[in-house]
Amino acid sequence: MCKIMVENAKNLGIKFVDKLCVANLLVNENIVSGAVGFSLLNGMYYIIKAKAVILATGSQNYSVTLM
Repeated sequence: MCKIMVENAKNLGIKFVDKLCVANLLVNENIVSGAVGFSLLNGMYYIIKAKAVILATGSQNYSVTLM
């Protein structure tokens, strides 16, 4: 199911950033408008501006299945 969702999202033009540690959210008048963070692979710093923000974390399988 997740592979199909990712494929559909990418076809819609949604950008993905993997292996990124979000250090802080950008907030303007109590509205989240982006985030700042860094790559876990090379330490590159990111400033992400967005019209909408959806935060997702890694697997929450609680030892039921493999990640």
